[in-house]
Amino acid sequence: MHLASARRSTSTRSTLLILAAVTAAGLSAAPAGAQLVNPAFDSGPVGPVGNFGPVVGPPFDDGFWGAEDADIVVQDICGLPPRSNPYMIQLNLGGGSYSQAWQAVDVTASPPLLVTFRAWANACTSIPGVTVGLDLRTFNNANGWPAHTQITSVNIQLDTDPATWQLVTMACVQIPADTQWLLPQLFMANATSQGPAYFDDVELIFDHCPTPTVPTTWSTIKALTQVSPN
Repeated sequence: MHLASARRSTSTRSTLLILAAVTAAGLSAAPAGAQLVNPAFDSGPVGPVGNFGPVVGPPFDDGFWGAEDADIVVQDICGLPPRSNPYMIQLNLGGGSYSQAWQAVDVTASPPLLVTFRAWANACTSIPGVTVGLDLRTFNNANGWPAHTQITSVNIQLDTDPATWQLVTMACVQIPADTQWLLPQLFMANATSQGPAYFDDVELIFDHCPTPTVPTTWSTIKALTQVSPN
């Protein structure tokens, strides 16, 4: 009895240690945190998004979203809600060949070495292939527009299901050492013929490359704690 109890105790401790290790691994992979103001548009206000020009200046003016033709909304034109309540941004058709929204970020005090820029996108249309994307521009002074020192971009074609959100990711971009300002941009391509498009839950992550983690399940724990026969 004493030996069996000791074995159960050892097994229990092993299981708890493995569970703690798996949990810690998941926590260590969490994003470092967004460096944007109102990254999920949740502070609103609902309605048109202006200040397209003042964002880029020159000089740059940071801490708010600017757009050519966009609105912060509570639902899409199908009546579906944001990915995370209460609001999201809607890029409209009046932005020309590209309808866009952007925000200037002052990193003068501590320029990052790496940046991951990602956001969730969606469209409410039966037309396949609505193209949305992100671009990230770097500048070495407050009056840098339009002379960026680097530009990186990515785009995807959205599916035709307005009930699903798709992740657009620009991962681990190396930033020039003299960078003082970042200009992250959300865009919809071919904006005169498709859309509107929607973005929510935007993240700008500094000096950390998020990686997917395997979810912790009881089957995973059981597999880790099973003793192979000798």
